[in-house]
Amino acid sequence: MARKQKKPEKEPNHERWLLTYADLITLLMIFFVVMYAMSSVDVVKFKAMSQSLRMEFGGGANLVGDQTATNIIPPAQSYPEEMHNAHEQVSDYLNQQGLGDWVSSEMDENNLKISIEESLLFQPGKSDLTAAGHAKLLEITAFLVGMTNPVRISLTADGALTQDRGFPTTWHLAAQRAANIAQVMVDEGSISVNRLSPQILGRLAPPAPAAAPPRRVRLIVDVFSDHPQ
Repeated sequence: MARKQKKPEKEPNHERWLLTYADLITLLMIFFVVMYAMSSVDVVKFKAMSQSLRMEFGGGANLVGDQTATNIIPPAQSYPEEMHNAHEQVSDYLNQQGLGDWVSSEMDENNLKISIEESLLFQPGKSDLTAAGHAKLLEITAFLVGMTNPVRISLTADGALTQDRGFPTTWHLAAQRAANIAQVMVDEGSISVNRLSPQILGRLAPPAPAAAPPRRVRLIVDVFSDHPQ
């Protein structure tokens, strides 16, 4: 029986690397074309966008051109005078009444914050204001009535379940407390309802230790906003 002749092996293609090289060169060319396209800025459209943003944020210098850009947020030293007066009056009142351990005030670059310890306003697990907390809240509200800035009534709650059917979680309790504070400030403190907005903050941190500072109700006044009364 005759043996089959082996087919001659094909010589290896030593030019296969050219395909990979060509693909790499093509990708690099596309990459640099895209980079060049991204680096080309339509100055006319950019100036139009700059002008639109400048007008939307209440004027100021152009973002492009020879003029120097200005900050959108006013600097801290430009606080309205009534804010400084309110801060000083609240601080003087706290010092005169000896309430420094219960109520405090501070100003940051955007807000005037008045912090009231929850135990002064509410009994544990209750949403009704205490007699003392009711009186102190009205006195603090008197400082805010003369301004037009919005006020956030901010409380913190962890969302834990409660044994009270009226308040299934601490969120429900905090929301009712904020509503009661707002009602007293509007009905008895004569502050515009359009200025008030309740704010309930959740707590993502682990449970606070026993030595943690007590929770506080914060009245946060937005320094750079006006709402009609």
